Amino acid sequence: MVLGKRSGYIPGMGPGPKPLDRESTNGQRLRAQIRAEVEAEMTTRIQEMDERMSQREAQMEQREARMEQMEEQREARMKPMEARMMAFIERRELEDEMDIT
Repeated sequence: MVLGKRSGYIPGMGPGPKPLDRESTNGQRLRAQIRAEVEAEMTTRIQEMDERMSQREAQMEQREARMEQMEEQREARMKPMEARMMAFIERRELEDEMDIT
């Protein structure tokens, strides 16, 4: 018994397909076809990834715009409250000064 692999032998399956002859026209044509299919699939995948990335970037920009808008609204609500608070503090300080003198 000789150990090792036999060319084209698949354990449990028997002899597999013969390797393509590098110099044959048929082999070259098949390799070119396979290469073209792989390149087309990779191009499609890259385009899909680019599209998904663009969508995610657009979503992020929308979220950022909403967050900025919410912050502006919060600040707009806070301004009158801050003004009332400052007036209250000033009034308190004046009252305290009047009580001291």
